[in-house]
Amino acid sequence: MDAVLATKRCSKCREIKPSFEFHSHLQTKDKLRTACKACTKSQNSKWKQKRKEARKCLNCDLITDGKTLCCACNEANNKYQQSVRDTRKALGVCEQCASKAEDGYVLCEVCWKAKQERSAKRYDEHQRADLCPGCGEPTKDSSRCDKCLAIGRSSRKILYETRKAEGKCFCGKPATQGKSRCRVCWLRQAAARWAGSPKAAKDIDRIWNEQDGLCALTGIRLAQGEASFDHVIPRSKGGSNEPSNLRWVHSVVNVMRGNRTDAELFAWCKRILNHTSDKRRKPTSTDSAQLRLAK
Repeated sequence: MDAVLATKRCSKCREIKPSFEFHSHLQTKDKLRTACKACTKSQNSKWKQKRKEARKCLNCDLITDGKTLCCACNEANNKYQQSVRDTRKALGVCEQCASKAEDGYVLCEVCWKAKQERSAKRYDEHQRADLCPGCGEPTKDSSRCDKCLAIGRSSRKILYETRKAEGKCFCGKPATQGKSRCRVCWLRQAAARWAGSPKAAKDIDRIWNEQDGLCALTGIRLAQGEASFDHVIPRSKGGSNEPSNLRWVHSVVNVMRGNRTDAELFAWCKRILNHTSDKRRKPTSTDSAQLRLAK
């Protein structure tokens, strides 16, 4: 192995590759395997295919019903994988590659993206074959079967209640004090609700910083549970979801405003003030004289 360039020649394909293209092996002199990752994966795939055609378990010689592992080996493998995940979770590292993960996350960014790609690929394959995306069972319209829907609802509910009890957001990050959402998820939720798409979360956050967290109409300091998004020109009157037509206001003010323009809101507020001030004003001698004449 070249110590300067950190390269090595693969014993299978005979190509010179960087050291990170080889799996580690503590019993070799250079602490790396002789074959590269691609050749090792190809070799393992061929061996697994032969065992699958022979209908044999990958760990023992027991005959299986077309599965890769027998019941005993599958149970032992699940226990081992669970112990590895628990250990890595306690250490705060990625469950799959053991690299450093962000606080509150069980996967690093690389493994998370790879998992999303695998899920999307499997979903597309099942959808084209009119299969359930979760379990692969045949369905009528390539949607999830009733069993997978029930499992998904129960697991999400349990996860939400567990993280809420721990003071965390549904995504795993620490929630804002007194709330069940972190700032990022709260902004994404607000963007999806009021701006039409969660991708507008950056624009919403920029508007918040421009207003310094103050209500655009009253100047009150806004908290996360009190803030509401408002359209300067209401959508019912031709307003759009563009950032220039959006602003943060107090939720009470937003309810009072409804689909009115600022001019209409101010006019109504002025009528209310004039009406209440006339009621509270003490009657003068002129008013008493006018009342006697009226009688």
